[in-house]
Amino acid sequence: MGHSGIRIAAAALTLAFCQSSATAVFAEDSAESRLVAQAEATDITAAIAAYRQAQSDLEAVQASDGDVEGAQAKLDAAKGEVARLCGVLGQDDVEACVAAIESGTSGEPAVAADQPPTESPPAEDVQSPAPAEAPTPPQPLLDAVANYEASNSAYAEATVQGGETGELKDSVANALKAVEEQCAQIGQPDTAACLAQFGIELTPVAEPVAVEPQPTEPQAESAAQPEADQEADQTETPQPEAKPEPAEPAVAEPAENLDDSGADEPAAVADDTMDTAPEAPATQEGDAKGEVVVNPKGTPLPRELSQAIATYEDANRQLANSTASTPEAEAARKALEAARNDISALCEQDGASDIESCLSAYGVGLTPEAEPMSADAKPAEPAVPEAEQAPLLDSAKDAQKLETSTEPAPSEPVEPATAEAPPQSDADAQADVAPEDIPSIETEQGTEAKSAISVDTSGPKMQEQPANAEVVDQSGPRIVFKFNNQLFISNQSDNRLSYGADERYVEQLPRNRTRETIVRANGTRLVTIYDRYGDVLRRSHFDQNGNEAILAYTPETYDDTVSDWVDPAESLPPLNLNIPPEDYVLDAQRADLDALTLFLDAPPVEKVKRLYSIDEVKRSARVRDMVRRLEIGNLTFDFGSAGIPPDQLGALSIVANAMLRLIDENPAETFLIEGHTDAVGSDYANLILSDERAYSVAIALTEVFGVPPENIATQGYGERYLKVLTDAPERVNRRVTIRRITPLVAPASSGYIAG
Repeated sequence: MGHSGIRIAAAALTLAFCQSSATAVFAEDSAESRLVAQAEATDITAAIAAYRQAQSDLEAVQASDGDVEGAQAKLDAAKGEVARLCGVLGQDDVEACVAAIESGTSGEPAVAADQPPTESPPAEDVQSPAPAEAPTPPQPLLDAVANYEASNSAYAEATVQGGETGELKDSVANALKAVEEQCAQIGQPDTAACLAQFGIELTPVAEPVAVEPQPTEPQAESAAQPEADQEADQTETPQPEAKPEPAEPAVAEPAENLDDSGADEPAAVADDTMDTAPEAPATQEGDAKGEVVVNPKGTPLPRELSQAIATYEDANRQLANSTASTPEAEAARKALEAARNDISALCEQDGASDIESCLSAYGVGLTPEAEPMSADAKPAEPAVPEAEQAPLLDSAKDAQKLETSTEPAPSEPVEPATAEAPPQSDADAQADVAPEDIPSIETEQGTEAKSAISVDTSGPKMQEQPANAEVVDQSGPRIVFKFNNQLFISNQSDNRLSYGADERYVEQLPRNRTRETIVRANGTRLVTIYDRYGDVLRRSHFDQNGNEAILAYTPETYDDTVSDWVDPAESLPPLNLNIPPEDYVLDAQRADLDALTLFLDAPPVEKVKRLYSIDEVKRSARVRDMVRRLEIGNLTFDFGSAGIPPDQLGALSIVANAMLRLIDENPAETFLIEGHTDAVGSDYANLILSDERAYSVAIALTEVFGVPPENIATQGYGERYLKVLTDAPERVNRRVTIRRITPLVAPASSGYIAG
């Protein structure tokens, strides 16, 4: 049996136990989604065992005056994993869920109103469950069997990958011994007969697989690893992150993976109880292996074709919002047809015979033609109940969570600011902080420059760690910190920046800073200076003539004074929003290209107190609140997915063209793409998934529409900033938002500074 078969067999085996006391909740209609949800549920017995062990460990540590904080962190992680898996079974009360499963007497949990009815997985996909008349096995035996299957699956996976298997093999032997001991305790020394009476058959111990050894990059060891990861999620060995090469950009979405966690990394379990930790985000459905190409053609859409698609999508939006048999509907339909004709003509110039094949070559599809509303149509979107209305500002959402949190507040709040007129331009917003005589980013002499013709996408590495940022997990360039009582993800290397690169070299600067230069095939250069923590201090783009555009700038004194990460919000009063909410947040599906461009180009809503680093902006909701927020209501994600369907990529064309318009005027623009999830799943897992969603959109903007990668920054925020306040699955919360953060991170300017 291959390792995938072993994993599915283990899922079926434990599912049979769970079905005697609970009914799994399925969040999708497809057989694949049901199987994933079931497989998620199967780890619950091992997760409960890890939770109980963590409780015992904490009590022991408290009695011995040991590392209480570390033990508490492990307990919290273990409880979070149990809560997630109980959610799969429709149980919100963790302790009640645990008690019911341990006793084996629970009734069927309530199925969420918006979930389809429970179905059994197809017989060909999993092993047959135990017969209904078979007696219920004791819970300790169930735990031992589940632990054996998880250990055996991890061992099988490791043998396939050619990794170190010694400890895993010992783990399997110990787990099998535990099963034998449980059988002996119930008076059945014959293990096979013991299990047979309960309809249980163990998966045979995996056979070692001969494989050619492959070179692997060492991974940093996690500083704080959830206990549940060690017990319940050892079903696959994590692979080194595989990022797409610039020439052939490819991303992956592991639609079939039941579990991508391993012993060295917390399980990245997506929102909606699905486990997705893709090595790189996907922008469309992949094949059976989950591998897809973002843009099969390898070059972005021609600008005229991209603009024609945006015109079509705008006309389609107008048609959907018009009333049937009215002049508005007729005008929208004519505009739609004209845009389709323009697309057809441009596709013919591109060598394609029809629109569908033309656009699919770029990985794009048009949104299906909309139908106008009937005269008596009711509003399409029902009002969100007041109890579920989220605050407008992200900083207010943080404050709201802090009120109900047991964590101490980071500092005393500052008194609200007095109302003042909003700035009229970026220059007006920076009037008190505008820097003068900025030297070129290339002025300072560097040492030990290392060049590579074959572009190394590993990027500069963190040389030091801020004392007040606790590392929760580190896997390759991705680091998860706990900062300001919140989990935060930091990607130390963004390989998007190497798109189209011919060469990359790195220099060491004084004060443990690093300067990275990426030389592109078109003769342009992107130069970035990172501090010792891996944060971006400065970034400039040089055109073919050597003219410099400053995309990010922090004063020289900033790096000298930063010893710990500090949220700038600590010195800022709460934002006094003095513009109407509709001028502060815009849904892209409700605006045409001109309105969207004007919105993105609008200045901050208050004066900037200083220029911030890009990473400071990412970490501070209060700073981000200074600039307006663009919601992309027609771009949401399936649960557990970072993929963007082709027709939604077409809808993204209006946003892409608005960004390109602004970059044409000012090549120093920076847009922050923020990824979000709903509240189903663990904080850690949702954080990872949200970061993949932001990255997915950034990849699409660059590789499909041609938005330069240096003009885009990405950040995932998990479930931290819900749009609708609900713990239930909510598609509206699975989204990305965009802010133009240029006036926060770079001096107000237009165009290049002559070199």
